[in-house]
Amino acid sequence: MERQAAKNNVMEHERGHMTPGLPPSDIIRIQESFRMVACEGERMVSRFYELLFEGFPDLRSVFHSSAVAEQHAKFLTGLSTLVLRLDDPQELRVTLVKFGERHQRYGIARPHYPPVLGTLLHVLAEFGGEGMDGKTYEAWANFLHLIRAIMLETYSIDGLAADRNGKPRPSMLSDNS
Repeated sequence: MERQAAKNNVMEHERGHMTPGLPPSDIIRIQESFRMVACEGERMVSRFYELLFEGFPDLRSVFHSSAVAEQHAKFLTGLSTLVLRLDDPQELRVTLVKFGERHQRYGIARPHYPPVLGTLLHVLAEFGGEGMDGKTYEAWANFLHLIRAIMLETYSIDGLAADRNGKPRPSMLSDNS
């Protein structure tokens, strides 16, 4: 059954728009492990940004330093929203597409995603303790790859936003407004 779900996701992706869906066992692992780390949410998010900027100092320029507390709150709220929406793949997809569009307007480029998601996975493992066994880690890794794939659907190859037909449209960051 899980193999068929994965095959369906690949087929959807090949058509250009992935319908998110993880095996039920992965959803349970992600949601349970998130409940364990969410109680230390602010500390976890602070650690995330600490490691992100330590390992990738060039990403600091993407964030406005004057709004650190606000950024931390948005990050935790966004991650919580995604975990909650795991039970509704269609709603999760809609949310991720919106997040992708918003992040592109903020100046987040394709190359920014791997360091951010890798750092997040590291911090989740760090804060998850014994609750982050190998299967849970793998479930989170799959979920984060899914997040990345869907958020990047609106990006064209050259980094400009693409319209629904896949054709580039002017960036929201350009001076052509």
